[in-house]
Amino acid sequence: MKSTKEVLAEMLREPTGVHFLDSGGAYGRHWQRNQERDFENEGPKMKVWGMNEVEFSVPLYLFLTDYLEYDEEVDRELQEFVKNFEGSNMRASRQFRFQEDRDEILYNITINTYNMENVLDQVIQFTVYSRERDPLWRGEHIFLHIHGGCDVRGGYTRPRAFRPVSEPADLLSTMGQVSGHVPSYDLYPFSDDAGYSFHDPDIFSHEGFHFFPEENEVWFCPETDEIDVETPDDLSSHAELVRWTVAGINFEAGDSSG
Repeated sequence: MKSTKEVLAEMLREPTGVHFLDSGGAYGRHWQRNQERDFENEGPKMKVWGMNEVEFSVPLYLFLTDYLEYDEEVDRELQEFVKNFEGSNMRASRQFRFQEDRDEILYNITINTYNMENVLDQVIQFTVYSRERDPLWRGEHIFLHIHGGCDVRGGYTRPRAFRPVSEPADLLSTMGQVSGHVPSYDLYPFSDDAGYSFHDPDIFSHEGFHFFPEENEVWFCPETDEIDVETPDDLSSHAELVRWTVAGINFEAGDSSG
């Protein structure tokens, strides 16, 4: 039996075709760039752009291994269904019919993450199946497509079957969450739209936050009026590096550039 990690790595490298009308020839398609990636050793990334702008990114592989578990039995059924289905793989995921012993699984919902703010480094589309009327809270099966192309309108992998480790709603809400922590000063910047805005909209105009693009770090120091700050070394001994949690993954800003 293949592991969850093996199946996700296969999907991330699965050729999803080329088309002269997309821009993949110029920039490279995701599946092409993924051929040489070492997914096991990749972590979250942060980029400090200026006075108060930070961009975050989390590898899809790292994120999904915490939320999905490969379902070999259902995947065999799914692949047979897709092979005989007269239509696209994307439609097949939404029109799949389970075997008789699971025919009570009637409800499904399909999500494409391109339509929401999130920190994942690739787009996914997935269909959640459930016996209950609210699949996002009672989901039992997830049929996943990974976008491997360049233009988001096409270039998706064939679907593969997984079980959610927790409610699928957790996966959706977590992928857009960014939170900072400055323990000594009881400051907690928090965003649920991938860091584009924070629940306290004035948090980074708070005197004391410093953004260092070259070092790729954000620091907090309450004693800034008396100092000409150009680098973290110019901060006083009371300065503290902001610690970040992105999509549920903890890391320190200075260790996560790349």
